[in-house]
Amino acid sequence: MLKNLPTSQTVLPVIVNEGYVFIDKTGFIETYEQGKSKVSLFLRPRRFGKTMFAELLKYYYDAALKEESSGIFRNTYIESHPTPRKSSYHAVKFDFSGVATNNGVPGTLNSFLENVIIGISDFFARYPDLIPHKIMETIPHGRKVNLKEYVTDYYCNKQQFPESSALLKKFLNYLGGFPRRIMVIIDEYDNFTNDILSRDAGAFAEIARKEGDVGKFYQVLRLFNQTGLIDRIFITGVLPITLDTSLSGFVYDKIHDDPKFNAMAGFTGEDVAELLRETVDFEKCRFSPDALRNEMKKRYDGYRFSGIARNSVYNPALCLSFVSNLIRDEYQRLPLLQTESGNDIDFEKFSGYLSLVDAKELNSILARLDTDPENHSANEGYLGIPGLAGSLKITAQGSRLDARAGATLLYHLGFLTIMSTDEARKTVTGYQDGMTYLKIPNQYYRTLFSQYRLSRYPAVFSGISAEKWGIGELSRRNSIKCLSDMLQSIAGAFVKTSCSREGEDQLVLTVYVALTMLAGSSFELTREYSIRHNQEYVFSDGLSDDEYGEIDTEDAPREHPDRKSAPDQDSAASEESFEMALARIGLETADSRKRTVNIKKGRADLVALNTGCGPSYIFEFKYQRDTRSGQETRVKTIKALYDRAVKQLNFYVTDDRLSQIPDLHKYVIIFAYGKFILKEV
Repeated sequence: MLKNLPTSQTVLPVIVNEGYVFIDKTGFIETYEQGKSKVSLFLRPRRFGKTMFAELLKYYYDAALKEESSGIFRNTYIESHPTPRKSSYHAVKFDFSGVATNNGVPGTLNSFLENVIIGISDFFARYPDLIPHKIMETIPHGRKVNLKEYVTDYYCNKQQFPESSALLKKFLNYLGGFPRRIMVIIDEYDNFTNDILSRDAGAFAEIARKEGDVGKFYQVLRLFNQTGLIDRIFITGVLPITLDTSLSGFVYDKIHDDPKFNAMAGFTGEDVAELLRETVDFEKCRFSPDALRNEMKKRYDGYRFSGIARNSVYNPALCLSFVSNLIRDEYQRLPLLQTESGNDIDFEKFSGYLSLVDAKELNSILARLDTDPENHSANEGYLGIPGLAGSLKITAQGSRLDARAGATLLYHLGFLTIMSTDEARKTVTGYQDGMTYLKIPNQYYRTLFSQYRLSRYPAVFSGISAEKWGIGELSRRNSIKCLSDMLQSIAGAFVKTSCSREGEDQLVLTVYVALTMLAGSSFELTREYSIRHNQEYVFSDGLSDDEYGEIDTEDAPREHPDRKSAPDQDSAASEESFEMALARIGLETADSRKRTVNIKKGRADLVALNTGCGPSYIFEFKYQRDTRSGQETRVKTIKALYDRAVKQLNFYVTDDRLSQIPDLHKYVIIFAYGKFILKEV
């Protein structure tokens, strides 16, 4: 029987006991307990599984949950490998992911206080015999009540407890009167400060200052950790920005840097295989398990949090979103690569975080993350820094992060990841031991970077009317000049790649984003348009419908990978003669750079159906990675790409719906060797 998919609101007991898929991470509890540090800090990007592991710790170690935990840990690793400290703590858990930040600094601090009270109320609900007499006296006998209300009434006496730090101190002093071993779990310690940081660095600095209530809250924890009342503290978060405030004076272990904990949050390849096996009905699904795994690997894999970690991991929230959308669409199409789906960092926050980096330093970072196989003196998609910054400082004065701190910020947010030591040694020109090399982890975040680059061209996307752009002309009459101008203008948005498939993906996405921003409601835009037929289509070259869908730019002629790069005899020919050579075969170029989405079996890259009475369009994209081949080879390659694109377009327009559109125009868009080539078929 297939299992359900959990959401971010699904609690652990429900996941385990009510038929939800559960990926077993309990082996890391054993690893965690073997560590000697009293305070452990675990940083990972948002929605990466930190909360789930924090819940596992609470249910495993809390004495009051011993009976309930026997069911939760049934058939898990830790059930057959119990540890000495199982069910031996009184656990206090504070969850700061729900702190509201939309009412200014005072409202944020009040919400922080409320979440502290929620954690204390949860503790007393599990240990009613420890509820203070002053609270018990106010609770009516024989009635089921909301304990939080009575705890709030007691602790929200502003004269006695003006701040959350004073409240926490009173609570821990009270527990000190009992022979109990305390464990404190803090989930998302910086979630609310990060949210503010993406919008208002000044407000962030005010809340995160050491002398403020949040700073003093953690100093109280440090005090009771030093006295021995609190035996262990486990803290999860995203950024090391508030460490100077929150953990000042703590001796803590950064277990997020430890390769042993690389896969404690996130899905391994085996986890993804289990997820698909447990939730997808492959009798109904038109895609094989291998096809889905390969697609998810390209989109969501690639995270490594230590250079010597053996395996990379997937973003779990995006994997769950992928499977959820696959099931919703009845297994008939692969979900689109949506930059907002299943992730809390939307494009607005993405841009907000990037704005914290000095503009020149950010340009340097983006340039070094770019790839340029034609220019071997350039970095090829990686960024080298002398180690990650231990903490990041944001001030109210508006100072910006330098390149190292900016790269560290992007790494902790999940926009960049650490290259494995082996990969770096093989691919990095001038590799140096002791350096940390970062790259964009996967297609999901390359898409966000491409979208961000598009947004940085205000002369293109604001201040130029759609009419001047020619979008209006495109919707009223066929106008290739409009497309040519658009591609020239967005050239700088492309993130180069040495993979043809990925480059084609990014090329489609870039044009799609540009048309979406500029065309408004003029067109109904569809990427990966599913081709449907009531009758079989036979190709003149003998290829069947299914075989045709597999044709790809990788079939284009290129030099053997083992052969030394050497220019053809005519490689010294000028760029002008190259364009003239293309013109001889009926193709023309438009100046530019590169990138966007991919061609699936039986799917058109991009279809733009006119919502009015004007022309509609279908586009086939081809991408050729740069090589040092000569002019003759380049012309042959482009001709081969064009011929394949024409065959595919001629097949796509036999679609049941498209074949009924009277004014449908077919375009081939090729990016090859630094040039855009546009041609109407």
